[in-house]
Amino acid sequence: AIQIPHSMTYWSAASHNIVWLQTNTLTTDTVDVYYTEASITNWQVIVTNYTTEVSGIGVTASCTWNTTAVTSGQYKVKVEAHENTNVYNVSATFTIDSDPPYITGARFISDTEMVVEFNEIVDVVHPLSFALPITCASGIVSWSSIDNITSVTFTISGLSANCQCAGSTLSVSGGAVIDLAGNPISAATFPVARDNTPPTVTVVDVSPEPASAVTVDFT
Repeated sequence: AIQIPHSMTYWSAASHNIVWLQTNTLTTDTVDVYYTEASITNWQVIVTNYTTEVSGIGVTASCTWNTTAVTSGQYKVKVEAHENTNVYNVSATFTIDSDPPYITGARFISDTEMVVEFNEIVDVVHPLSFALPITCASGIVSWSSIDNITSVTFTISGLSANCQCAGSTLSVSGGAVIDLAGNPISAATFPVARDNTPPTVTVVDVSPEPASAVTVDFT
């Protein structure tokens, strides 16, 4: 039975170990290892006639797979006895992700808070790697935590003026967050959308008179 990768595995573009538990004497000597996209059955060779160098049922064996040339997506691997194609194990579907995360949006929700959204689930690595260089105020960006989420609300402290001003940008250092495969975000700046349009009130007249209620709509 294949132990790694499993359904919660996220692999980046690097070398990783495929690990399986030997449950048949035919897979204790030499094996062939394949991979395929999860949505189709098109097995591609990882290694053939591979000697496990361990023997016995109930022990683990492994081989290394470099996923650098594999496109990001959902995959499965298969470990097959070299001398008997009827003896094999197929892994659960897992993820190969060679693409770094990036910011898809940033917007103010108040004078001291903004929401930043990412294209995928991320974890924080360097909390101090986010800064808010803006033309009419200076602020320190902080948050309580980033842990397996795609959006986070930042609190901005130390403001010397209204934060929602023209030219507000969020500066992100490289490696500030990583995705589930461990890919780090690249250094970048991102414009922060501001809401400086005051609300308007529309009173909807009710006829015929006299009216017991009036509808008021806010934008």
